[in-house]
Amino acid sequence: MSSSNHYKNINEDKKAAVNKKSLLSAGVRKKLILFFCAFLFILAAKIFFVDAYRIPTSSMANTLLSGDYVIVNKAAYSISTPSYLPVTNTVMESKILFSISTPERGDVVVFQFPSETKIFQPVSLYFIKRIVGLPGDTLAIKNKILFINGKEIALPGKAKMNTNSIRLNTDSSLYFKNENWSADNMGPIVVPYKGMKIKLDNRSIYKWGMIINREYGKKAISVEGTVITVNGRPARQYTLKKNYYFLMGDNRDNSIDSRYHGFIPEDLIIGKAEFIYWSTGSGIRWKRLFTSIQ
Repeated sequence: MSSSNHYKNINEDKKAAVNKKSLLSAGVRKKLILFFCAFLFILAAKIFFVDAYRIPTSSMANTLLSGDYVIVNKAAYSISTPSYLPVTNTVMESKILFSISTPERGDVVVFQFPSETKIFQPVSLYFIKRIVGLPGDTLAIKNKILFINGKEIALPGKAKMNTNSIRLNTDSSLYFKNENWSADNMGPIVVPYKGMKIKLDNRSIYKWGMIINREYGKKAISVEGTVITVNGRPARQYTLKKNYYFLMGDNRDNSIDSRYHGFIPEDLIIGKAEFIYWSTGSGIRWKRLFTSIQ
């Protein structure tokens, strides 16, 4: 073999090795791009459209049991900016970008628990309850029986409640102060709605003060004698900026709900619980898998 042919073969081998390396690099890049696109798709779906939650307590028994895992449709009512970033768990205020529909009575929803004065709480505080009162409804509870606009509302079919049972939660922590109400007997009260005008005085401020603080996202209410100020200005009336909902657990004797934390504004509702995709107790509860939430 001549020296020229020898060098020619070496060069061809080098070119083949370079081409093979280039093909390998192109394949790796393609896989990385596909992985990144898939990651962005899953992240966007989790932020805007669907999420999964675990049920930690029995407050929704027997509709939902502790150990159930549910899928929540976050686009059931609106498309909103995220309340937190899944990767970093950074908490932020969620804003509704556009509405799709409005929550209905009987919907089981996941919502972000509000603080006393702030609009949102840390990301870990998510509750799941059933909507029983819509904006503008007149709500009352008499001997544990719920009435909406004067009509008795039957318990959900799977609800766990005994009218003769002893309540686990105390009335001292009720949201509605100075009303001589209990968790089993309260109202009537109007579920607040956007544009509702509230008369402010030394009595009503105990009922509506926290809602006003939450709408401002800070402690905006101040009371000095008979003078009530809202965000630094004397006020005898306040017009609500949001629609609100009254939520209760199906297991009403063992549920921290709107009787204790107050009304929930529409923008804190994360989405509608659609179905149970997994369930474990002492073992896997096979019969509960992929059952819809009614």
